[in-house]
Amino acid sequence: MVYERCGTKGLLLRNGEIVRELNRSYYMADVFEYPVALWYGPGDRLLLAHCPDRYDRLEIDDAKTGERLTRCEDRLSPEVFHSRLQASPDGRMLLSAGWVWYPWDVVHVFDVATALDDPTHLDELTPLGTADETVHESSACWQSGQRLLIGGGLGTPAPRRTARPQLGPRGIAVHDVDAARLVADLRLRLPAGRMMPVGDEHVLCLHHHPRLVSLETGALVHAWPEIPTGREVGSVVRGLEIYPIALDPERGRVAVARDDTITVLDASPWCE
Repeated sequence: MVYERCGTKGLLLRNGEIVRELNRSYYMADVFEYPVALWYGPGDRLLLAHCPDRYDRLEIDDAKTGERLTRCEDRLSPEVFHSRLQASPDGRMLLSAGWVWYPWDVVHVFDVATALDDPTHLDELTPLGTADETVHESSACWQSGQRLLIGGGLGTPAPRRTARPQLGPRGIAVHDVDAARLVADLRLRLPAGRMMPVGDEHVLCLHHHPRLVSLETGALVHAWPEIPTGREVGSVVRGLEIYPIALDPERGRVAVARDDTITVLDASPWCE
């Protein structure tokens, strides 16, 4: 699958051959990242999530046949700009890390089986309970099929106001999806930006440059300042220099393109 990051077009490919063209609304398309995800869902079915008709309406298709699996006349329009879609490693949950007007970054999670049974589930925007409405839920990634890492936005880290885990500016919160609560948090010097888990105990943060962080202590394990990865914090990227980035969490690798070169970074040896 290939798509223009801040464009309206994409292509679904099979063995290098075009299966079909993908589209999204022109509305604000140049502002935020294309919302699309491809994964194996319930029953080992290859699914495609995207927003083909409206910026605020998630749809799930059968990727092989193109059949719209969430077609429904009773859909709502929650006015959320869905972006950075990502399925959980076990395929049962779908993440959207997008934004609403201000712009204000937001993260939502949907149960795939529920959505296929009742498409209106994709219009239900349940807060994740970060415990601080003044902090943006600017980025997110799956640590496992049960746990989600949520990155806080820009701002000055403030003293902790409660003993309970909470998301802070320039921090990371660990959200247990099944328990519907935060179970841990970290405070960082820089925002996390785009993230990728590396093993069970580390996360690679890609704001400004790659930084490997311990999820247990929040300590910086290693940094690669010689590899620029852009100043993105959330999915709104207008006005920022964009670096094409490919993530491989299974192997702990990330590829970053710049000019006519591609740099592949393997962070896994630093976790040993």
